[in-house]
Amino acid sequence: MIGLLGCDKRLEVIYDKLKCFYEVIISDDLKKLQECDILVLPPAGVIDLDLNLNLKAKKIITGRIVDELEEYAKKNDIILTSYFDDEDYVIENAYLTVQVLLEIILKNVCAALSEYNILILGYGYCGCLCALNLKEHNLNLDIFTIDKLESKYAKMYGFNHINNLDGINKYNLIINTIPHNIITSEKINLDALVFDIASYPYLLKDEKQSFTYLRLPKLPEKKLIESSTILYQALCKKLG
Repeated sequence: MIGLLGCDKRLEVIYDKLKCFYEVIISDDLKKLQECDILVLPPAGVIDLDLNLNLKAKKIITGRIVDELEEYAKKNDIILTSYFDDEDYVIENAYLTVQVLLEIILKNVCAALSEYNILILGYGYCGCLCALNLKEHNLNLDIFTIDKLESKYAKMYGFNHINNLDGINKYNLIINTIPHNIITSEKINLDALVFDIASYPYLLKDEKQSFTYLRLPKLPEKKLIESSTILYQALCKKLG
């Protein structure tokens, strides 16, 4: 039996497809999924998963793998696999994420993007796609990343890469894709718009800030049909 931890709208859509081929249940309550052989978690992963439960699952399919879940899987001889092992899924998911993000940015800015000093934190799939989209408009755009390989690729594509965040207060539009607290809020310009699309623990520890700070989890979910389709395809590969 397959159990879907249904705290994601995409899994609710996928449930209707899977039940035609598998014995499957969906619930927001992990206790109700204890007897399932395969446990399917949301793409964003689950931070506060109750691992004290006696799960019967021999396989767990998730998105982001947190350390606690990885340790639990090793200890209990559970196969742990991620949607993000599938590069096709990662790329298509990143395209949807950036598409929705740019729509949100345009709704929140109060001037033309050319009036902003823009900083993108991270140059992975989402950071790269976002940078390439903005580059087409000849904007004031810099990149910062904590990864040396990402730094190299950003420079290869002609972006200005800054080596540290000492001058972060000059930027009034910041897009974060790095899931780490790499900066403290007092260094950020009070007039800045900060769009945080990273997963936990996010850019900043506290969501409430004196500047505009928007945490934007599960952005692909806003394109429900498209994102459910690519997630379903990735999940079917994992189910075999």
